Amino acid sequence: MGRIPKHDGLYKVDRGKYPSASAHTESGRITLMDAHRQLGHIAPDTIKTLTHEGITTGLDIDQSSLVVSCNSCTYAKMTCSPLPKERTRKRANKFGGEVHTDVWGPSPVKSLGSKLHYISFTDDKTRYTKLALLSQKSGAFNAYLDFEAWAHTQHNAKILKLRSNHGGEYLSRVFNDYLAKQGTE
Repeated sequence: MGRIPKHDGLYKVDRGKYPSASAHTESGRITLMDAHRQLGHIAPDTIKTLTHEGITTGLDIDQSSLVVSCNSCTYAKMTCSPLPKERTRKRANKFGGEVHTDVWGPSPVKSLGSKLHYISFTDDKTRYTKLALLSQKSGAFNAYLDFEAWAHTQHNAKILKLRSNHGGEYLSRVFNDYLAKQGTE
């Protein structure tokens, strides 16, 4: 187990004996990739520079060891694919056939009613959008109930599909159970 004592404003990593025998080369030096992992996944070229310029001490790197791809670094750099700019599937054929929803906030400034968030409901067929102001994101379910009642009263519409970004405000057991009982996907 290592310890990090503070000395003259600097932190010294005292890691003791390295636990893995496979991390060392035959010469007793640590491989460049194992140093990369031990030092928080900094670039191998940076490790070489630190040792060449004497910025680090007590780190005996085998400079001839191979630099290979690091799965952790590759995973950390992965991003989601961008959404297409144009719609690729058909729109819903009736009001309420599909409704898109999202919660925004918190706002840096409270509204006159002290609200910090809003939720939007956009009908896929007509693109009609209705907003509701929320004090907290947890009010999303009640706002949905209000929107659903409005859609039924004003348009005689049943919400068939509700499309969201799967934010936590949409994933509560109460919300999911309610949608299931209504037959809403």
